[in-house]
Amino acid sequence: MVKKITIGKNTEKRTYEQKKDGEKSNDQNEKEKTSVTETIKEKEPDDCNILEYHGTNIRQSDLTSLEGENWINDCIISFWLEHLQRVTFCQNTQLLFVSPATTQLIKIGDKKDIPNILNHLGAWHMEYIFFPVNDNELVDKSEGSHWSLLVYSKNDHTWYHLDSQRGLNNKHARCLMTRVNAIMEGETPPKFVVTNCTQQDNGYDCGAFTMLHAQEMAKKAVEKLHLDTCEVSTLEASKMR
Repeated sequence: MVKKITIGKNTEKRTYEQKKDGEKSNDQNEKEKTSVTETIKEKEPDDCNILEYHGTNIRQSDLTSLEGENWINDCIISFWLEHLQRVTFCQNTQLLFVSPATTQLIKIGDKKDIPNILNHLGAWHMEYIFFPVNDNELVDKSEGSHWSLLVYSKNDHTWYHLDSQRGLNNKHARCLMTRVNAIMEGETPPKFVVTNCTQQDNGYDCGAFTMLHAQEMAKKAVEKLHLDTCEVSTLEASKMR
């Protein structure tokens, strides 16, 4: 059973504020991990379902994650990717948007399960696969502080990583890539490219940018455009809430 990922509240903000104030920050790969501080209130008994959308349940508390400076949680991101799959890009059968929970299972779950997971998704028949990457490294705890997007292009034989905080999630994206590469056929593994993408100007919009980058990269994929750059509007990111 995959434990639901809930984003913490303080790590990304502290990283951003330290850079802004000129304080010395730790190496990205050794940044301090904090336990999850609730982005939203713990689900109470009366925290009822607002919407069920193809396996994604949205509760009132999930909607709270869209307010103010709260961090957008995994349920909202899952809903958005499902919407891209079934509505926005429903005519294109070569795009696959993987849920946050499934991505996390591939990244830190039992390696023996990965082939079955990807086969079940029909991943090997897709030209482009979109993974929302979270920096949680614990299987048994809901802990995490940052979202980014990893896109696999079969045509380019390349992984593209889009991180709105200057590569903060590179280690976690590479971990996911390495696990998938291990079961791919072919002698030469796909390369890893850091896509030049729009950066957030605050400490809480990583989820919004991950969703917006997924939409924009899918548009570029459909139009057969290069995926090494992805410019979006910071205003549009704020409108994602």
